[in-house]
Amino acid sequence: MGGGNINLRLGRLSDLSRVLLLWLLFLSPLLGYAQHSGLRAIRRGESVSTMRDMCVGARVGGQISFLRTGVNSEFSTPYIGYQYGFELLIPVNDNFEIQMAALGSWKGGTLESRFGAYDGGIPITTRIRIMSVNLSLFVNYIRREGLYWDFYGGIGIVPQVQATGRMELEFAGGTQSHDLNVGFNDKDHIFPLNFGLGVHIGARYHSQFALSLWYEHDFLNLLPKQKRFYGAVTPDFLLRHDFSRPYIQSLDKLATLAGGISFVYYIKL
Repeated sequence: MGGGNINLRLGRLSDLSRVLLLWLLFLSPLLGYAQHSGLRAIRRGESVSTMRDMCVGARVGGQISFLRTGVNSEFSTPYIGYQYGFELLIPVNDNFEIQMAALGSWKGGTLESRFGAYDGGIPITTRIRIMSVNLSLFVNYIRREGLYWDFYGGIGIVPQVQATGRMELEFAGGTQSHDLNVGFNDKDHIFPLNFGLGVHIGARYHSQFALSLWYEHDFLNLLPKQKRFYGAVTPDFLLRHDFSRPYIQSLDKLATLAGGISFVYYIKL
């Protein structure tokens, strides 16, 4: 038993060391920047070079999002939301930079579905809104035009934590509204973790103002695995009971995607 525990601990330490090594390799460009803060970007038309600095920015924007549900990934009608937060620009060389952001984002949509076995299923109109915290990491390619304009495009990953949500159910006989519980338990409405890939293009003026167009495609199913089903219940029964959990789990799949436009104001560090 003692030898087995020692081998298990050594295995965990080995796995941890591999993770730390990968992170060090990933962060080496950032460490190189910290040691060599004199990265330079040549501005077209100038006879001298200028500094491209690390910047922090405040970001706000609007977005159009959709929900994907069911085994066939059916799309909801769109929801117009918004996002806000902060981002950090870290130059790597004259043509590449790393962009990290922490953003609050509201996504959602409106669904038309049927629930239960009563008369072929009770028609229900559902409006869902989900608020997440996006922790994105992008690599951008930059092209300088003129003295003050930078045009860029990038691709990156968008890990997310679902923070809260709201669901409104409308059916024959009445309506219900529920806050969405977020957690790892099968009694919760939605799963807290999500992951997506994103692309964006944009323009930056004088290294201070930026406008970008972006698209984000999320991959994870936000619904708990365990499902609850109602049989031949009537609309009157649903009106008198909270059926939000079995209903949302009956969708089989709930995923998000969004695209939008964002404005950023930067301050050089």
